[in-house]
Amino acid sequence: MEKTRGFICKALLVLLTAFVLLAASGMLATASENANVLYVLAHQDDELGCAGKIMSDIRDGKNVNVVWITDGALHVPAETREKESREAMRLLGVKQENLIFLGYPDASSYKHVKEAFEDALKVARTLSPVEITSIAYEGGHIDHDLTSLIASLIVKEVGGNPPHYEFPLYNTLRGSYRYAKFLPRDDTETMTVRLDKKMAQAKTSMLDAYESQASIVSPLRTIMTGKMLKEEPYRAAPEYDYLKPPTEGRLGYEYSTSMPRTFSDWLEYVEPFLVELKKAESN
Repeated sequence: MEKTRGFICKALLVLLTAFVLLAASGMLATASENANVLYVLAHQDDELGCAGKIMSDIRDGKNVNVVWITDGALHVPAETREKESREAMRLLGVKQENLIFLGYPDASSYKHVKEAFEDALKVARTLSPVEITSIAYEGGHIDHDLTSLIASLIVKEVGGNPPHYEFPLYNTLRGSYRYAKFLPRDDTETMTVRLDKKMAQAKTSMLDAYESQASIVSPLRTIMTGKMLKEEPYRAAPEYDYLKPPTEGRLGYEYSTSMPRTFSDWLEYVEPFLVELKKAESN
C-alpha cells in the first residue's frame, strides 16, 4: 500500500511539473508575441520604406508602435499628413492607438534635437520595446538622419538592450541618387523581408493614402515595381559617428532647392547636444 501511494505521489509530481513547464512555456510565448516594437520615423510617408517589416512584425504577433518626429507640414497642413499616415497604417494593420505624432517642424527637427529625443525616449520607456527600427543615417534628408540618432540613443537608455534596426530611403553615393539602397558598410549585414502577394498589394495600396504627396508618390508608382515589391532591405544599425557625414561628397539634403540644408547646419545643433549628453552621463 505504501509503495502504491509513493508511486501515485511521484506520478502526480511529474504531471504537476509538466503542467507548470507547459504553462510557463505558454506564458513566455504569449509575452513574446505581444511584445512591443517601436518604429521611429520622420515624415508621414516614410513608412513606405518599412511597410513589409511592419507587416512581418504584426504577423509574428508583435505589437507595432510608430512615432513620427516631425509634423510633415512643410507644404501641407499637419492634420492632413497625420490623417494620411493613419490610413496607411490601417492598411498595414497597425492599431490607431499605437501611432504617436510628436509634431516637430518639418525639415528643421534637428534644431530641436534635445526635446525630440526626450519626447521619443518617454514613449520608448512607456513601451519597453524589444526592438527599435529607424531610417538609416544616410544623408538623404536631415530629418531622416535625426531618427537614426534618436533611435541609437534610445536603445542605450531603455532597459533590455533592444536591437536597433534600420532601413534605407534615399541617399547619394558619389553623386548618384539611390532609392531603397543602403550606403555600403563592412560592419553590418543586409537582411531582407520577403513580401508575399498580400503584403505587396498592401504596400501598393498605401500610395493612394498620400493624396497630398502626389508629386512624390507618382514617381514611386514607377519605381516600386519588380524587386521592390518582392523584398525590403534592413539591417542592424552600425555604430555611427554622428559628428561625421554618413558618406563622402555632397549629401542628398545638400542638393535640395526647396529646403537647403548643410552638414554644418546639422553639426550646429547636434554637436552641442551630444557634448552635453556625454557630460551628463559622466556626472
